[in-house]
This record gives sequence, C-alpha cells and structure tokens, in this order.
Amino acid sequence: HTYHGSQAANYIIWSGNAKDRKVILKAIQKDDKLASICKNKYGSIVILTLLDSVDDTRLLNQIVVEKMVQIFEDVAFVKESDYIHTKKILHYILSGRVSLHKESIRKWLSTGDDFSTSKKDAEIRHKELFANFADKVITKYFVDDEKSDDKFEKLHEKLQFYLSNENKDNKSSIFLSDLTVGLIKIFKLELSTSSDKKMTKFRNFVREFMKILMQDI
Repeated sequence: HTYHGSQAANYIIWSGNAKDRKVILKAIQKDDKLASICKNKYGSIVILTLLDSVDDTRLLNQIVVEKMVQIFEDVAFVKESDYIHTKKILHYILSGRVSLHKESIRKWLSTGDDFSTSKKDAEIRHKELFANFADKVITKYFVDDEKSDDKFEKLHEKLQFYLSNENKDNKSSIFLSDLTVGLIKIFKLELSTSSDKKMTKFRNFVREFMKILMQDI
C-alpha cells in the first residue's frame, strides 16, 4: 500500500509468467483483500496493472471483475469517501486505459508494454473483461425477472433511479454512460440482430437507457 511497494508489485506482474500472476491473484482472493486494495491510492494501481496484463481473463473475472460488480452500487453512489480510487478500476473495466483521467497513470501502465510477458491482444483482453462485467452488472441491478411481461418497465424504472440527480453524490450516470457506449462499440449492437440471450439483454439495456436520455433533451 505504498508507492515503492506498488512499483515493485507492478514490475513483478509485468515480468512474471502466467503462474506467477496466478499466485498473486490467488493471494488477493484468499485473504479477501481486493476491496481494501482498490480503495488505496497505490494498491489500486496494482489492480489496474493486473487487469492490464493478465492473460487469464477467466481468473481475472472471477477474482476482480465480479467483486467490482458486487460493490458497483456503493461506488456509483459514493457511499464511502475512500471509493475515489476504486472508481479508477470501474472506469478501466468499462473503457480501458483511455478512461483513466490522470495521464501519469496511463503512462505508468504503458511502462510495462516493452517487457511485459503478456501474449493476449489488449483489445481482446478488455472485451472479455467488459463482457463479463456488463452481463453481471445488468443482471444484478437491472433485471428482476427476465420472464416477466413488464421487464422493460422495471428496467426503465431502475435506470431512472440510477440516473436521478436527487443524490448529489450519484456518479452512476457516468458509469452507465460508459457501459452503454461500450456495449454499442464493442458488440456493435446497432448492427446486431442476434437472438442470443446475452445480446438481447444488452440491446434492451441500451434501448431503455437511450429512452431516458431522450426524455431529458
């Protein structure tokens, strides 16, 4: 949780092999340290480095991304002031390096590009992380019962609640906007006619989100 400790951990992640990275992720999972690490200024950079480097996205999704789904609401509504650093993790999952507001963090992550042992294409890695997050967060917070006749009404109501300006600390509109842009950009939903259950869920979410935005114009 210190600057020098963070630097050391990042270099180990960059230069380590798949087995080394797995050991680090398993250690975080074993002690259930992810939430506290994400809240720390320097610890959060280590998590970003893992998301930016580890090729095993199945393990990343299990240990990091799905934990972020569980605390999404707390972060979105800023229920704790020290979630400021956790927001960086959410931004990265939604939009990758470009979403990180501080150029110093983006430069730091790019430091490992020249000697990292990662083999998976960065865009593919991010798509796999994003897809899992999108599916889990939409299912958890915006879908009550997919078999219900009024599922669109419930989805619309929940989105209106999340996008409400009544709570001055509500940051969910930023995350949901990035989520919507990601769904359209990554899965090309405007061109997709797939009947796949997940793609249908994504299209429904985007459609209702856009409806609410149009009401405010």
